[in-house]
Amino acid sequence: MSPLANGLARKVWWMLLWFIRRPWVRRLQRASTDWHRDPAKRERARRALVRQEKFARKYGSRILHGAFLIALYLILLQLVYAVLAPLASSLRPTS
Repeated sequence: MSPLANGLARKVWWMLLWFIRRPWVRRLQRASTDWHRDPAKRERARRALVRQEKFARKYGSRILHGAFLIALYLILLQLVYAVLAPLASSLRPTS
C-alpha cells in the first residue's frame, strides 16, 4: 500500500511544484506581500512567505505521503467493512 501512496504523493507533489513555479503565481505572491503599505510589514510578509516555502520544500512531500497513506487505509477499512457487514448479518442464527 505504501508504494501506491508514495506514487500518488510524488505525482501530486510534482504537479504542485509545477503550478507554484508558474510566472503568474509568482507575481501573485509578490503582489500579496506588496499589499502592505508599511515597509517593515512588507519585509516581514516576504520573510514569512520564504519561511513557508522552505517548510513546504522540506516536509511537503512527506506530509502528502502520510495523507495519502491514511486515505488509502481508510478506504481499505471501509471496503472490508462493506464486505464483512453483510456476511456477519447473514451468519447470525435466527430463532
